[in-house]
Amino acid sequence: MIRWILLIMLAATPALAGPWLRAEGTGFSATTAEVAPSDRHGIDLYNSVYAEYGLTPRLTLGLDGGGDTAGNGNALVFLRFPLREGRHSRMAAELALGARWSLTELTPLVRPGLSWGRGIALFGYSGWTTLDATLTIPGGGGTILPKLDAMIGLNQSDRLKLMLGLTLERPGITLSPSFAYRVWDKYHLTLGLKLRSAGAGEHCLTLGFWQDF
Repeated sequence: MIRWILLIMLAATPALAGPWLRAEGTGFSATTAEVAPSDRHGIDLYNSVYAEYGLTPRLTLGLDGGGDTAGNGNALVFLRFPLREGRHSRMAAELALGARWSLTELTPLVRPGLSWGRGIALFGYSGWTTLDATLTIPGGGGTILPKLDAMIGLNQSDRLKLMLGLTLERPGITLSPSFAYRVWDKYHLTLGLKLRSAGAGEHCLTLGFWQDF
């Protein structure tokens, strides 16, 4: 019973961060919609876009951004490079530059980050675990926002990937169980939840589409 509870709660792929770099000339993109209940509009919708491309064997270029229906959003372009490639684990660093905006304000952002990850085996399945730490630094002397993402994932089959993510950031904690199912050779559909602690926002449903190219 415990095994199946864990498998249901797990879901995803190391494609969405971590220390693994894209192979040169290959890429990945993900679009995700977060749907949450709203007292004013019935539902609130947040759309995000994430993409990576291997510039060289040791340098990955990426885009990370999103926006909501109220006109608030952010977008950052990042470069990721390896720091350590060990036998069982690896580390990478990245630097992102971009901005966040609202209907009345535009704020430049700098976001340095460090990632650690390794492959694992659990319940007879191959998998991975990652730890990502970032600092979002706004221009103009705004508040620096630290963030820590932990993830554990399993390859349940050649089509199904399972993961459980935990995010620690101001003002609270988010638990993110989800799964990704390969519907075609290089395409996955994703479904998950974001369960947030008090003060961190509403719980939401996530729906997504992944593509390798």
